[in-house]
Formats: sequence, C-alpha cells, structure tokens
Amino acid sequence: MSETQSSFDPASQSFRNRFFLAVAHIAARRSRWVVGISFLLALVGGLYGAATVEMVSDTDRLLSEDLLYHRRYRDFIRRYGDLEYIYIVIEDGEDADKIQFAERLSEKLNRNDGYFREVVYRFDTSWARRHALAYMPLADLQNLVNGLSDESGRLERLGHTPTLNDALEQLCDGIDTSLHNQNAPASSGDSSSDFFQAFDADDLRDLTEALEGREESAYSELSQLTDEIRSADTPSYEYFWSESHRFLLMLVMPEKDYTTLGVIDEPLKLLREAVKEAELEMPGVHAGLTGRPVLQADEMRTTNRDMMRAGVFSFVGVVLVFMFFFREFWRPIFAGLSLLTALGWTYGFVAVTVGHLNLLSAVFAIVLVGLGIDFGIHVVHRYQEELKITQNPEAAAESTLLAIGSGLLSAGLTSASPFFLAMATDFLGLAELGWIAGSGIVFCLISMTVLLLAMMTMYDRRMLRQEKIHEPLHLPGLRHASRHPKTVLGILAVLAVFSWPYAGRVHFDDNLLELQAQGLESVEYEQKLIHESGNSTWFCVFLRSNLEKVRSLHQRLLKNPLVGNVESLADVLPADMESKPELQKQLLQALPNFDFPEPAFQPNPEIIQRTVQSIDALLEGIAKNGDPEPWRRVPSLGLLARLRDVLKQTDAPERVRNAHRVLLQEPREIFRILHKAAAEEPLSFDSLPVSLKRLFVGRDGSLLVRAYPENDVWQEDHMADFVREMRLLDETVAGTPIQVYESSHIMRRAFLFAGGYALIAVVVLVFLDFYSWRMLVLCLAPLAAGVFYLVICMGATGTNLNLANFFAVPILLGIGVDNAIHLLHRFQETGSVEDTVHTTGTTLTLTSLTTTIGFGSLLLAHHRGLQSLGGLMVLGVLSCWFASLVLLPNLLEVIPQRFFRVSHPVRLNE
Repeated sequence: MSETQSSFDPASQSFRNRFFLAVAHIAARRSRWVVGISFLLALVGGLYGAATVEMVSDTDRLLSEDLLYHRRYRDFIRRYGDLEYIYIVIEDGEDADKIQFAERLSEKLNRNDGYFREVVYRFDTSWARRHALAYMPLADLQNLVNGLSDESGRLERLGHTPTLNDALEQLCDGIDTSLHNQNAPASSGDSSSDFFQAFDADDLRDLTEALEGREESAYSELSQLTDEIRSADTPSYEYFWSESHRFLLMLVMPEKDYTTLGVIDEPLKLLREAVKEAELEMPGVHAGLTGRPVLQADEMRTTNRDMMRAGVFSFVGVVLVFMFFFREFWRPIFAGLSLLTALGWTYGFVAVTVGHLNLLSAVFAIVLVGLGIDFGIHVVHRYQEELKITQNPEAAAESTLLAIGSGLLSAGLTSASPFFLAMATDFLGLAELGWIAGSGIVFCLISMTVLLLAMMTMYDRRMLRQEKIHEPLHLPGLRHASRHPKTVLGILAVLAVFSWPYAGRVHFDDNLLELQAQGLESVEYEQKLIHESGNSTWFCVFLRSNLEKVRSLHQRLLKNPLVGNVESLADVLPADMESKPELQKQLLQALPNFDFPEPAFQPNPEIIQRTVQSIDALLEGIAKNGDPEPWRRVPSLGLLARLRDVLKQTDAPERVRNAHRVLLQEPREIFRILHKAAAEEPLSFDSLPVSLKRLFVGRDGSLLVRAYPENDVWQEDHMADFVREMRLLDETVAGTPIQVYESSHIMRRAFLFAGGYALIAVVVLVFLDFYSWRMLVLCLAPLAAGVFYLVICMGATGTNLNLANFFAVPILLGIGVDNAIHLLHRFQETGSVEDTVHTTGTTLTLTSLTTTIGFGSLLLAHHRGLQSLGGLMVLGVLSCWFASLVLLPNLLEVIPQRFFRVSHPVRLNE
C-alpha cells in the first residue's frame, strides 16, 4: 500500500471526520486569520479581565445562601457585625510589664487611623460601680430598705443637726429645761423628765462612745458599698487574661478589604511593625498574632506566592521539556503561545460570565498549565509524523485531526466533565472553579487544535524547504513493556496482593491547621493558646431574646464537659436584676436627701464647758432629791456621767472633732452617695458600655452567648463532638466551628459527588467515542488500576487525603482515562501493541511528565496543603502512566485480536 494513500475514504467519512476536516481546513488554510483573531481575543480578554475581574476573598461567599447553617451564620453577622478579631498574644515578663506593653501598642495602633476600627485589651468597670446597688444580693437590698425605713427618725435628726456643736447645744438646752421645770426628775416619783423622754438614748450612747474614741459610724457597714460607688468616677480596668493567666490578650478589629486577596494585608503589616517596635522598647516582653483573620491572611499570602512561583516554574519547565522531547524550538513555543492564548480567553470569559475569582477558582491557571498543554503535545507529535510523510502542512493538519481528533475530543470532555459536574454542588467556591476550569480546558482544547495547527502550518509553509523536519524523541524501552505479557500481568497481580495492606493506612485528615506553612507565627500562637493556656479563638454563638434565657443557656453550657469557657451578659449583669428597680425606688424614698454642703466644723470650747456644767447640775439635782437608785431607773444618767467625764479631759476638742466626723459628717456622706446611686437609672442594657453592647447585644436587641471549646477543635473528632453537643443544645447555633465543620464536609461530599458523576460521564463519553463495551472496559481497566496503585503509594509514603489535595481525585479520573483513550485509538489504527506504545506511549510519557511538572511544582510550596496536592498529583499521574503503559499494553497482548476493530493506516493523497 502506498504511503500516499489513506485509509480515510472521504466518501465514507462520518460526520465526526467531516467536522475534523473542516476544522483542519480552517486552521491550515485560514491560518493568518485564525492566529490574528485568536491573539486579538486573548489580548482583549486578558485586558478586560484584568480591568473588571474582582478578587473575592471573603470565605463566607464560597458557600451558597441556600445552606441553612450558612444562612444562620450570615444572619448572625448582619445582627452583630464582624466579630472575627485579630488576637495579639502578649507573653513573658511580669503582669505589669505585659499591661504596659499593651498600653504602648494600643497607642501606636490608634495613631494609624483608618486601618483599625477597634483595639480592645481591657474594660473600664466604673460603670458597674455606679450601679453597685443592682449588684447587691436581693435580700441585702431589701434589708437596707427596711432598715432605713425603721430609722427614719434618726435620719431626720441627722439632717437637722449641722454640727456636733449644735448637738451639744441641744443637749444642754434639754438639761436646762429639765432643771427649771417644776416637774423635774428630782421631785418625780417615776424618775422621768421631759429631757429623758425627748432625748433618744441611742443617740446619747452613740455620742458618748464617739467621744470616747469610737472610729466607725453607726452606718459603717455601708462604707464598702459607698466606697465602690464613690470610685466610679475613677477609671478602673479589668484585662483580658488567658485562662492560665500566662498571656495577656489584645483584640484588634482591622479594616477588611474583601476585594484584595489578603483582605487585611496593609493593617496586618502595620500591626506587625508596631509589635516589633514595642518589643524593642520593652525587650523582656514578646507578642505574636493569631486569630482567624491572620491565619487566613497568612495562608492567602503563602499560597498566592507559592502559586505564582509554581505557575512560572511549571510553564517554563513544561516548555523546556517540550523542546527537549521534540528536539526543536518553535513548535514548543507555538504550544506555549497557544496555552497563553487559552488563558487569555478564559480570563475574558470569567469577566463576562462570573465577574470575579474566589479563593478556589483563582487556581484555575495552574490547572490549565498542568492539563491544557497535554492536548498540544498530542497535536504536535502526530502533526510531525504526518508532515514527515506527506511533506504538506495542510495535508498533515487534516491527517492529524482525522487520526487523533476523536481521542482529543473525548480526552478534553472527560478532563472537563469533573469540573463542570462540580457546578451542581452546594459549595459555591467549588462550583465557580468547576465552571471556570472546565471552560478553560475546553478553550485549551480549541486553542491546541485550531490555533496551534494554524501557527505550525504558517511556519512550515515557509520553512519546510529550508529546514529538516525533526523527529520527536522516542523511548525505545517502551517497546519491551509488552514482550512478556503473562509474566508481567502475573507479577502485577502478586504485587497487588502483597501491597494491599498499605491501602489501609490512608485516611482523611481534616486538621486545617496542619495545612498551613510551617513556622508561621499565627499557627504557632494559635497552638500556644490551645495547648498552653486552654483558650481558643474559635467559638459557637447562640442568640436569645431575653436575659433569663441567656442565664439558663449559660448555666447549661458551663455544665457541659466539652465547653471550656462561656461568655455572655450573664457574666456582666446580676441574676436578679429585673427585681431590683422597684427596691431601688423604695430606697430612694427612704433615704434622706442631704443636698446641703457639708459645713466647716471647729469644736467650740464654750459649748463643751457648758455641756459639762449642765450635766453636773443635772446630776447634783438628782442627788439632792434623795433618789436611792437613780442609775438603775434612769440608765441614761450613766451615759451622761461618762459623757461629762470625757468632755472634762484636756483633749476634749479633738474628741469632739472625731465625734463630729463619726456621727454626722461620714453618715451624711454615706447617704449622699447612696442617694445618688439610688437616683441613677436602673441597670439595663442601655447602661452597658458600647464595647460590651457590641459584643453581646445585636442591632435587633437579641442577646449573644459564646461557647468556647474545651478541646482542640482543629482535630476532626473534637470538632465533630463539639458541634454535635452545641446542636443538641440549640440546632440554630452558628459560629466558626459550625462553618468549618459543615464546609469541610460539603467540600468532601462535593469532591465525591464530582468524582462519582464524573466517572459516569467518563463511561458515557468513552462509550460514545468507541461504541463498544469491550473498549469501554479496556479504557476503565487502567483507570481502576491507576487509582489502586495511587492508594498503595499513598499508604507507603504516608500521604493522606485532606481538604487541599482531595481536589486531585476528580482531575486524576480524567487523566487516567485520557491515557487509555489515546492509546486505544492508536492501537485501533495500527493493530500493533509495540508500535502503539512506541509512538503514542512516548507522547503519553511526555504528557505525564508535563503534568507532573505542572502540578509537581507545588511540591516547592511552603503551604503544606499545596505541597500535599502537588505530591498527590505526582503520585497519581505516575500511577496512571504506569497503568496505561504497562498494564494496558500487556492486556492488549493477551486479548484476542478479534475483540478489536483495527483499521490499517493509509494516507491521503496530496
């Protein structure tokens, strides 16, 4: 058969072949138009995308609003605003040093206006002291009201006696009146007098004891209460100490810009600079940053840097390997330009259809670099073969697409289908990635067939007569892979049996903290808070309508062993607050209002002397009347005698001054303070400081309760237990643990969903390609084996699945079946396993190598999640390559030829 003859009879071409001929005709004979339009669209798309595509770094927007738990969380955010603070953990040094460090750092941050909305490390508790009455036990407050009501007479006299001089004068006047009264006690049979009926014995006792040196007033038990109320005018602070009191915590709310990848890049930079300055000023104290905003910002910065480096490395590496295998310069450059063009198309497509990139869809470029170039390798490899035979670029282009077009189309659709099927998941971030990456693979397929063929035919029409056509590098050792099929299959079976235990070592690791780059300050201090102080930056939130329900939930949470700490207004407001406003009103009515200024006081010696003389005269008059037992029947006489004796002493003025303070000045000051406190508005939510209301009172008046986990919720089992317990208390609970727990499970289900339905799509697409169940089984066999080899390699190398590398599973499904599709198409064409492996096997080796370089570049990443993705992709690609080039060729050798439809190759006439 002549080399210029073809097995593709134009008269019998199917619709598919006519379609590929039309595409080849456009690419080869309208090549300048194709190249110009393609580059123009890529330029316009890239520029338009750069100008309009936004970067949405808000992790909450990765989830669909249709998810009930996410709606609850968004509702919580709408009510309370953003409560995800940066935590500054201050350690080392004495407590006073840590406080001074926090004060200095706070001053530095407050100077950076516009970057920090709030800096909190202490609370001023003076507002609580102003409402000290509300914090009294209910019984004590009731007793105070009753006691003051019982002493209304004494309190009234307290208000009508300005100084002790006045009290002594009243005493003298009473005695003098009694002495001049004809019914004086001396002539009375019952030993009574107007004086002793009018003068209160308790007052006389208090006066006598005060003059004898008593230091406390009759109302001294109220001094502690009034001291607290008085100190309300002086700021007093309580600081945020960790549970172990090892760390002083500062909470910083930065301004967040969700249109940037880092969200808080500039505030975080300023914050870290301020911390370094404060550490230089106070060398004995150190501080570090953590909290969800910092962890996310560090992760975004690390992954963005890693992705940029990996993208450049993979692109350059792929092109260099391309050049090495094809042993020339321009065709690999054309393939690279085609890839860049597809990226430009994709970016413009993103701008038109989605308008933004999220934290997941931003990785579409690395996906396209890893997968898109594979189409170009197959096109260039087959085109060079056809060009060497036909010596005609247009004919070579047509023969290329007729030979491999069907395989390229099937491979492209099977590679894109896992991504498109991800659009049906509830995880919005993954759905958007599916739409963008799936469309990008289709654009790569178009670019690598139409644009790449157009550039090669343009080049070859001019250079064909001047340059030798380079033959691609072939790997001769591949021919021998199927020389002993039964032996090889037997060895593979034995190895599978003995390596099976390794599969049991693979598990799913949900710890997101383990995915971060090693050595990150935010990770280090997050672990310190969890393991060394019993604190966590994650918490669940409950919303309640009134304080009674808050208290009930607060107590239930405290009794739960999985809850480490609870924060709510139950910690701030007294338990019986609602019962006290009426008592406070009664107290105000019972209290005297000493609204006059306290008079200046100086003891009057004349009044002191007169008092002594009046008492002497009274006692002498009683003695003259001959009463044998006046002291027993009139006990106040003894007090008067004691009073006289004290006033006769040389330090009497000083004693009178002390008594004035104890009996009049201090009691009136106590009741002034109590009166002011009772006149305050009753304690309510409106009384709370703004900082407390922001933390615990929503915009709609709802009340917040925070529950912090006792155990490390970065561990999957601890998080699952904590979330379960919180939902048993209240199924409407929200918060970061709920978000992370549910999101991780949704992601896992989404990947499984995409992988499962992608497998179904692969089956359908492969069957439509070959229209043969036998060929379908042969296509799926290396895929199943590749997955098995991958699991074995994961177990042997200690590689586990996680939320970062799980993304590789649906990608590997496409790669595994693509290799088999291309190999079987070539086998149908040649009928020779050795020729198939020698030609297409070399191409598959190159595509596997470029994919390995594309994704393997992630092994250089600092982010351990990206490292694990790169590692899993390398293991998966090599496993699929081994299954396709070792297992499948040997299966083809042992299966009878009658099971295949083999067409012998012929060529189109020029």
